[in-house]
Amino acid sequence: MAHNPKLNVYIIELRKKDKSSSCSFFDYYKTMSNKEFKITDKKDVFEYFMESFSKFIGGKEKFSEDNNTKKVFGIDNVESKLNLKIDIENFILSGLLEGGKYGISRESADIKKKNKRKKIPVTDAILDKFYFLLHTPLNSKYGYLIIQSYTEETILGLFLNKLDGYFYLRPEQYFSPRMELFVPEKFIEKFKREAFIRDIKFTSKIISKDSYGDNTVGIDLNEFDLVISLKPKGKVKPENKDKILKSISEWMFNKIKLKNFHEGRVFIQDDGKKKANFDIKQDIEKIKPTIYLKDTDVNINENGVPDYDSIHSYCLSLLKEVDAEFKKSIKH
Repeated sequence: MAHNPKLNVYIIELRKKDKSSSCSFFDYYKTMSNKEFKITDKKDVFEYFMESFSKFIGGKEKFSEDNNTKKVFGIDNVESKLNLKIDIENFILSGLLEGGKYGISRESADIKKKNKRKKIPVTDAILDKFYFLLHTPLNSKYGYLIIQSYTEETILGLFLNKLDGYFYLRPEQYFSPRMELFVPEKFIEKFKREAFIRDIKFTSKIISKDSYGDNTVGIDLNEFDLVISLKPKGKVKPENKDKILKSISEWMFNKIKLKNFHEGRVFIQDDGKKKANFDIKQDIEKIKPTIYLKDTDVNINENGVPDYDSIHSYCLSLLKEVDAEFKKSIKH
């Protein structure tokens, strides 16, 4: 199966404990470095940021490792140099990460010669390449991360945890940064136009008053999660959700109305199999669909791997849209 590449966009917000003092990425880098930077010293500040951040996530020699997920990631190297693009004027650092799973005893085989094999040690990771773009404007407390992954493989969680750690290196002065997933309106509107309801689920806990045998197997058979799943026949548009729920929420199961169940979720998807779900109490406007690169003009090869220059060009354009849209949203 070929890779299915996708993008995630995050808003990064620095949070300073002393609300009476200035809070910006320039202040953070200056505090980190203990140097008397001036905001006009963009080159010096950028070099400090790039070097400190690269070193924090492993530099040329090391991976960042997560023992729980058995994954590693680091910055890709080309001819002993970090595979990074720099834009000092706009304070954008981008490039390729590499990462993947380790800890599984496996073998590789030549697909043309089945018996030609190599053992893969548990300490070896199987690596994929992942594009990222990090924009931290010096005069703002808001920054942006765009990171590419695959539906089948991702290092997203590892990278976000590491990014959180980097912007929390001065806990005496800063809170942990806030990082929120952001989906541009055009992707939300497109998904809403093309999506339909595929499932509505109501979930509640029930406790049985009956005793099921002598329970010799040691399993608690008195408490269950009860899930009622309602799958519409045909393509029902999400905007009809409220009308549907008004009717079915009065239905009863085990003497309990569905509207009184502990949780309810609406699951939607489009013809391209893109999926999203949200609480029945929320409006569809709250959904944040995935940005798949097949829906963009990024060049992707036959194995589902995006072209580096193509995805970089696209993400620079996307950054401008995200920046304008986010700034507009925080003014209201």
